[in-house]
Amino acid sequence: MDSSEGETRYSEDVENDDSKYGDKDRYYLPTEVAVHNTPDDCWVSYLYGVYDLTELCKTWRNAREICPIIANAGKDISHWFDHSRGDIKHQVHRVTGALVPFCPHGPIPHVGITSSVLSWRPVDRCPWWLDDKYKKGKLTKNPRPCRIINTLTGCRAIISRSSCTRGFSNSMKYFELCRRFFGLTQTVKSKSMKVAVLGAGGRTGNALSFFLKHCSLIDELALYDVTPVCHVAMELNHVDTKCRVAAGLPGDEGLKSVLEDSKIVVITAGLPSSDGKDHNDILMTNAEILAHYILSIIKHSPRALVAVATSPINHLIPMAGELYKRYGIFDYNRLFGITTLDCVRANTFAAGILGFEPEYLVVPVIGGSCSRTRVPLFSQTQPCNEFTNEEISKLTHAVRMAEEEVTKEYKGRMGGPSLTMGFATARFCMSLCKGLQDQRGVVECAYVRSCVLPEVTYLTAPVELGPDGIQRHLGIPPLTNYECKLLDDAIPIIKNSIRTGEALALGPRVNSTEMCPTCHDDCHQEVSRNVRLSNERPSTCPTS
Repeated sequence: MDSSEGETRYSEDVENDDSKYGDKDRYYLPTEVAVHNTPDDCWVSYLYGVYDLTELCKTWRNAREICPIIANAGKDISHWFDHSRGDIKHQVHRVTGALVPFCPHGPIPHVGITSSVLSWRPVDRCPWWLDDKYKKGKLTKNPRPCRIINTLTGCRAIISRSSCTRGFSNSMKYFELCRRFFGLTQTVKSKSMKVAVLGAGGRTGNALSFFLKHCSLIDELALYDVTPVCHVAMELNHVDTKCRVAAGLPGDEGLKSVLEDSKIVVITAGLPSSDGKDHNDILMTNAEILAHYILSIIKHSPRALVAVATSPINHLIPMAGELYKRYGIFDYNRLFGITTLDCVRANTFAAGILGFEPEYLVVPVIGGSCSRTRVPLFSQTQPCNEFTNEEISKLTHAVRMAEEEVTKEYKGRMGGPSLTMGFATARFCMSLCKGLQDQRGVVECAYVRSCVLPEVTYLTAPVELGPDGIQRHLGIPPLTNYECKLLDDAIPIIKNSIRTGEALALGPRVNSTEMCPTCHDDCHQEVSRNVRLSNERPSTCPTS
């Protein structure tokens, strides 16, 4: 039988199998639900059912009640419901004594804010959680793993499909997934995802290595420091995850073994900004450490994505960029300054005001990485940004001064926000892994080479990640007058930091040739007028 006949017979089998069952009898995997996670494509699962609430989101658009549903789009919300009754949970109100719906996440459609008064009555319609028209199918209880091996390249992937699915109705979708997974890119050429951590012996490096060991996207974790870290690797290998951990001995050969074949290199080495030493001493020490590592990366792993968590980021990333340029490497899309900790803190503080769970909020932070240059955009908080001006002012101050507050709590002891920095760095590293695997819509804020603002050549802003690092600069969203004033004040500080960092690589008498094109439109003028910024800015910069 030739291949064309085999394909025809297969298609007939699929068609005949699907015709036996209704759409609402179909089983879905949690991962299939998770991709429908926007207001215009909102699915949720609860009580082992899968529901498409896109129509409900459109009906309640711009209403506060829809925010908890949008925040949980693509997720399971069975904890909202009483499993025994199949209805939403209820509680006895502590003041009125009435039996009212229990909504700790905030009011939802068909459960209004007035539910706590004596006049509350159940809605006179079928509530959305009992309305069968929203049901898409059932949620599988037992996903079945399937291992797929590309015999040509040796790449392997494990995908899941429902053990309850009848026949092969979803097979073509899995074939498309495999095609995308095994598609060749310029970055991922080897069989495994190897991540190198330079500075793994420090407190931040220890925490980072621990979090990365739990990441299912990473196959090999290579650790290095100027002091031996073999004991860290041995202990992490006792954690029952698939990621293998290896350590390089101090010295050039050990560093070479760690860097070779690494797809991502994360640098945490150096003195923390909370070390108590003079700022210039910390800058010079960390610049020397970073320069040594950057030159080794250029030599042994020039195509790796490099993420730097060593402070001060505002100075060191421009220095690293000039070092790359000196050796003829102009691809700045592979160099990142990690500022994810600012976003993590902003999400946490905003959640305390809104009453949401922190992992459901996204607050972009732009500007720089020090207290005077980071600008959290609480006006752009997703999915809900209902803050007063006073709350935004307090939240902004809290994000900017968080590192100093944590340092004070250590009361002079060696330390600082190393645990949270390890967590934030791990989150950014995992996003880089997703980008390398060509997952769509992976967005992070990072301090990178950019012409989003023509006044500066480096800036913290949202970027979309992909197989080659930065896939796309997303620009700066519209700002309020208050946020625009903060950014306007931060620009001179960032410019001075960039000049200082470039001078560390080029010398005090040599100026960098990097320049951004000047925008002569209204966007460029509005930066200094404290009005709303447009996001219509150049996304890339020419290099000389």
